[in-house]
Amino acid sequence: MGAHHRRRRLAQPAFHPDRFPGYGRTMTACIEEMTGSWTPGQTVEVTAEMMSITSQVTAATLFSGSLPAAELGLLTGDVKTIASGVFRRMFLIPPLDRLPTRGNRAYQSAHARLRRTCDRIIAERRADGTDHGDLLSALVAARDVEDGGRGMTDAEISDTILTFFLAGTETTASTVAWALDLLARHPEIEQRLHTEVDTVLRGNPATYADLPRLELTGRIVTETLRLYPAAWFLTRSVTEDTRLGRHLLPAGTSLVYSPYLIHHRPDLYTDPETFDPDRWDPERPQPPRSAFIPFAIGARKCIGDTFATTEATLALANITARWSLKYLPGHDRTRPILGASLGTGELQMRATPR
Repeated sequence: MGAHHRRRRLAQPAFHPDRFPGYGRTMTACIEEMTGSWTPGQTVEVTAEMMSITSQVTAATLFSGSLPAAELGLLTGDVKTIASGVFRRMFLIPPLDRLPTRGNRAYQSAHARLRRTCDRIIAERRADGTDHGDLLSALVAARDVEDGGRGMTDAEISDTILTFFLAGTETTASTVAWALDLLARHPEIEQRLHTEVDTVLRGNPATYADLPRLELTGRIVTETLRLYPAAWFLTRSVTEDTRLGRHLLPAGTSLVYSPYLIHHRPDLYTDPETFDPDRWDPERPQPPRSAFIPFAIGARKCIGDTFATTEATLALANITARWSLKYLPGHDRTRPILGASLGTGELQMRATPR
C-alpha cells in the first residue's frame, strides 16, 4: 500500500458529509464578517479580499480558532510565498531549487515558519484530546483499520495540514475572484443571480442548508472553474509502462497536462470561450466526465473538491446578496496571471450596496 493511498484514506473522515454543516457555519461567519466591513462606494481589491476570506475560512476549519489574528496574517503571507515558490519549482531541476536566491530563501523561511506553527498546534491538540469539530481533530482521531488501528504521525498530520492550507486558500480565492469578474462582464447573468439569492435567502446569510436551492449560483461556480481552473497546469509521474493513444510512456516518465486547455476544447464544449452557466443545467447534455477536471481526476483527485466548491458557492451567494461589484474606469481588462493557480492579478472593483 502506497503512502499516498494510506494518508488519503486516513484523511477521508475529515471530509465526511456529517462534518460539512459545521464547516459551512464557519464559512458563512467568516464571509459575513469580511463583506460586512465593506462600505458603500468602497474600492475593493477583490483578489486580496478573497485571499483574506479563504485564509480565515481555512484556518478556522482547520484549527477552530487556535490562531490569533496577527499570526493568521503572517500565515497568509507565508502561504502566498510558498504558492509562488511551488510554481517556480515545477520548472527547476533539483540543484537550482537549493541555491541561496532571494526567492528560494523566502520560500524556505515561509515553509519553516508554517511548519513550526502546524507542529505547535498539533502538540496542543493532542494534549487537549477534545474533538473541536475541525479538520485537525478529524486528522488526529483518524485510525487505519487496515493497519492495526494506527493513526497519523505528527509529521504526516503536519504535511497534510500544509497541503490543505495551500490548496484551500489561493485556489478558492482565485475562483471567487474570477466569478465576480465574469459577473461584472455579464450583467444579465448577474441580475439572474441577484433574483436567485433574493428569493432563496430572503435577506439572510447563505448557509450550507441553502446550497441545494442555490442552483444558478452553483452553476456559475462550475462554469468559472471550467473557464479559469485554478489548477491550470498539473504533472504526474508514470509508475509503470503505459500506453497513451499511440504513445508508449515508460515508467518514470513525467507527464504534463492542462485542465485549462482541456476545458477550452471545441470538440468537448459548444462555444468554449463563452461564459454560459446554463451549460451545466442537468436538463442539457453534459460533457464527458473526464472533460471537466478542475480538481484533477483519478486516484489523486483533490480530496477537498467538495469543500472548495461549498466555500466558493457560499462566498459568491453571500457577496452578491449584499453587494454589486463593478469595474473601476480603466480596470476592466482582466487577464489570467500564471502562477501556482490561475489568478486574476490586481482586480479593483467598486462595491455598491444592493
